[in-house]
Amino acid sequence: MTSDLLKGIKLGNENEVICQFLNEIKKGTGLYCYGAKNVFKALEESACDKVIIYEDADWYKVTLKIDGKETVDWKSGSDLLPSVRNYKGEIMKKENAVDFFVEEIGHSNIEIVFVSNNTPRGKQFIETFGG
Repeated sequence: MTSDLLKGIKLGNENEVICQFLNEIKKGTGLYCYGAKNVFKALEESACDKVIIYEDADWYKVTLKIDGKETVDWKSGSDLLPSVRNYKGEIMKKENAVDFFVEEIGHSNIEIVFVSNNTPRGKQFIETFGG
């Protein structure tokens, strides 16, 4: 990830934000979402003010051509392995999800928080929610 992508992006405190996220889930407020598809939808609808991203996430925004029509889907790196090939159609474009979200968020006032598996709280988040 280049420093140009991170220019002007608000960075939050990993531990504090993960605690807030887990508290929202515990309260059942519905003021949270997780998973690339859900986060992308929330961004499209301007429905989030913070995004938590695993800095080494192996997810991709993939444009597929199926029966002559292009469609966008979110796939893990393992889904895209030739031996697994957990998708239909032909891959037209593949974008790293972390880079995609950083670029999208860079044009907004949304706070981005990177988590790593080097901290106990970050590791718990990644194992539970997949980053």
